Amino acid sequence: NNITYNVTSISNDAFKNSSITSVIIPNSVTSIGEAAFMLCSSLTSITIPNSIASSIRRYTFANCSSLTSIVIPNSVTSISENAFENCYSLTSVIIPNSVTSIDYKAFMRCTSLTSVIIPNSVTSIGDSVFGFCSSLTSVTIPSSVTSIGNQAFIACSSLISIVIPSSVTSIGDNAFQACTNLTSVTIPNSVTSIGTSAFYACWHLNSVFCSVLIPLVINQSVFQGVNQNTCYLVVPTNSISAYQSAPVWQNFYHIVDYATYVLNSNNFTMKDNLKFYPNPAKNELFIDAKNLTNIKLDVLDSNGKLLINQPLNSSNTIDTSTLSNGMYLFKITSDQGSIIEKIIKN
Repeated sequence: NNITYNVTSISNDAFKNSSITSVIIPNSVTSIGEAAFMLCSSLTSITIPNSIASSIRRYTFANCSSLTSIVIPNSVTSISENAFENCYSLTSVIIPNSVTSIDYKAFMRCTSLTSVIIPNSVTSIGDSVFGFCSSLTSVTIPSSVTSIGNQAFIACSSLISIVIPSSVTSIGDNAFQACTNLTSVTIPNSVTSIGTSAFYACWHLNSVFCSVLIPLVINQSVFQGVNQNTCYLVVPTNSISAYQSAPVWQNFYHIVDYATYVLNSNNFTMKDNLKFYPNPAKNELFIDAKNLTNIKLDVLDSNGKLLINQPLNSSNTIDTSTLSNGMYLFKITSDQGSIIEKIIKN
């Protein structure tokens, strides 16, 4: 009857289990209730305006099994528990710099999610946040994060390598359990605790770079299922003897420093398929890789500190202009093995 209105909020369960396929939320809306779009299995797209304040609430988009992508506006400061759980078709998500926390099971079982960039504003990754994201091949954890929750990345079976930044002090229970394709992990000196079964059943782990000077007291289950006869534990030179006598850590057959690791880990088949030039390098280094698949690059300084971590293809140009003059270790990991090359920057 000629009445005009503005929608200002969407209540709890408002569209729960409905057959809607797409939604455009107007700028007049400032809040979306819990489970508002839960179980909307036909929903493929949704536009969220910047007017949404504070948080994506609990279960808001849980079980939206056809949702393929979503942009979270920069007005959002937190992604609450189970917000996108079981969004099986979600392949990408943009998390803005306004977000400071990602809570319990927020993206759990998003089985099509392939990569995630967590912004520098996030200080904690909650329990089970990315658990069972079986297609997740890469994740960037920013230097703002201080803790990785229990089961945070459990059963991320496509994850190949993980670099834990030097801001992190704790790694939760089962944090990377059953990441069966994980080949390399970097643990910084800042870590003071590693939870039970943190790397349990990481069958393909072949190198653990641990910069912690004094071996941490850890549970026997932390590396259970890792082949400690072949996996290299790479530690600071002055800490080798301490790790060789420390419970659990001493089970690694190869406990070496970075220089020894370089000498012992090179794969000659890999070497035939790689070319680095020029060496010494100045502002650019070229890497040609042929007949290799799922190639990743880690660049470490002479102390083992990770400086660069990125995927590679058959022909690559690496920006070395920001590196100080000196010697660096370029580690290439692929389905065919791994190799480390010494590169001089001058």
